[in-house]
Amino acid sequence: MKWLRYLEASQSHGAPALAADVSQPKIDFRQTFLKLAKANQRSTLRDIYSAMKKRDPTLTDESFVEEVMILSSEEAVTLEERIPTGLTLPGYLSVWYTNVWFYIVLAISALAVTAVYLLPGQFPIVAVRWLAGSVFVLFLPGHVTVRALFPKRELDDIESVALSIGLSLALVPLLLLVLNYTAWGIRLEPIIITLTSYTVLVGFAATWRKYKLLQESNSSRLEKESNST
Repeated sequence: MKWLRYLEASQSHGAPALAADVSQPKIDFRQTFLKLAKANQRSTLRDIYSAMKKRDPTLTDESFVEEVMILSSEEAVTLEERIPTGLTLPGYLSVWYTNVWFYIVLAISALAVTAVYLLPGQFPIVAVRWLAGSVFVLFLPGHVTVRALFPKRELDDIESVALSIGLSLALVPLLLLVLNYTAWGIRLEPIIITLTSYTVLVGFAATWRKYKLLQESNSSRLEKESNST
């Protein structure tokens, strides 16, 4: 097993394109990538991409990412997510490609609430309310719970979706049962407030757990490197 330590997966866009040297033969991606990764196991994807781009100017961001994903699926390399040392929680939340799931959860929650109160009840516009409401009730509560319980993403996509739906079907009735014994009772506004609060708070807790996990991984790595030197 060859290890590639991964710091960031995003590539910069909008930079001037390099002129391709048609006389230069294309490199063997697999052989070159594994050679560079083995030579420096602390390399990031950006480092290897830059080195390979110098050897083959025709290499694009999209083809690089596609080939790396193939190597990862074949377990030729292992991609390890990292955050810069000293990165604060607000800074971590600004890393969109790591927390995009959380922002999608917030967007769907906002869409569902907006659809309930602002969209008219006439068909076909009401279908937006049905769709957003179904995802908001039957998927999001379980999804943020799964993210909080499994910050290392031990589950595959199918298992994650199935568990998210199952947990939602179990959690929502429990939340409504608790709500029934409060002064607000089971009405539309308290239900929306309860589900929104649970989704946002647990989603934030899941993000915080992932952040702490990455911090601990960084500390452990730095300690091992200091001991080895």
